Amino acid sequence: MPATNADRTPAPLDARLDDTAIAELLAGLPADLAATTAERARPAIRFATRRCGPDSAPGASRFGGDPDLPADLAWPTWVNPLDKGGEPRPLGFFAQIDLATVAGGTDLPLPSDGLLSFFCDFATGGGHGGILGLYQHEHEGCRVRHLPATTPARRAAPPAAHSVPEALLLPILVTTFPEPDPATWTDGDHDEGYAGWDEVERRYERLLAAAVPEGWALAGRHQLGGHARSIQHPVEEEVLQAAAGVSRAGRAFDHERWAAIRHRVADWRLLLQLDSDSHLGYLWGDAGTLYWMARQDSIAAADWSAAWFNFQCS
Repeated sequence: MPATNADRTPAPLDARLDDTAIAELLAGLPADLAATTAERARPAIRFATRRCGPDSAPGASRFGGDPDLPADLAWPTWVNPLDKGGEPRPLGFFAQIDLATVAGGTDLPLPSDGLLSFFCDFATGGGHGGILGLYQHEHEGCRVRHLPATTPARRAAPPAAHSVPEALLLPILVTTFPEPDPATWTDGDHDEGYAGWDEVERRYERLLAAAVPEGWALAGRHQLGGHARSIQHPVEEEVLQAAAGVSRAGRAFDHERWAAIRHRVADWRLLLQLDSDSHLGYLWGDAGTLYWMARQDSIAAADWSAAWFNFQCS
């Protein structure tokens, strides 16, 4: 069955908040927290999803299935250095984003066209069979590719590669906010701060859900750019710790090195996060989230080899 217009990436919906709407949304927070949260707002792209088959249009923004790749591009593989004598393992394909449909919608210096495709050798059980993104040696188990604005052909994944159900993506322009840091609150702010922040999240999610057209679902926080939503420690910290060798498999956490480089956390940006999603049947561990991260300067230089993967779950 040939692809139809409905199988192509739709034009983005606009659910961004102006200054007045941000102030109204954050009005229930303590005043200092509301002010700092508003100042640090970042634009991003959220994605609603719709299940589709393998005949969706080439180059459309999609989760899962098989990627669109140039015929001369080798499928990404890696060898886990801890698996002595191991064979190359194919990375799983998780998503491709049609950059022309989201140009200017994030805080990232992304190319204005082509596909940005996301791969990794992900395994929620860890071990030598896949990565969790906690250690430096796992870096090559993650890959981000920018493909030129051509019409690449659908490429069947190798049998050993992890695969997920296929879904089309509807981009939504949104405003994202940093997660609150309770360590900066005064004692009297904690109860009000937590309750207020939960209400902020719920109100904006209701607004976004109401904007999604019939046939599409907003069942997970799938997001390009903006502020990441961490589940455990801030994902920017975990990625920096892995990239700098602060955390190493089988070794103690290097507190001295961490103290010396912690200021570099601000250099890291979210490329893409994929949530567990009941609508699509995605479940990453215990309702976890997959993250692809990179430094701002690496993104500006289109150095996709510098991207890192991280997994968190509750």
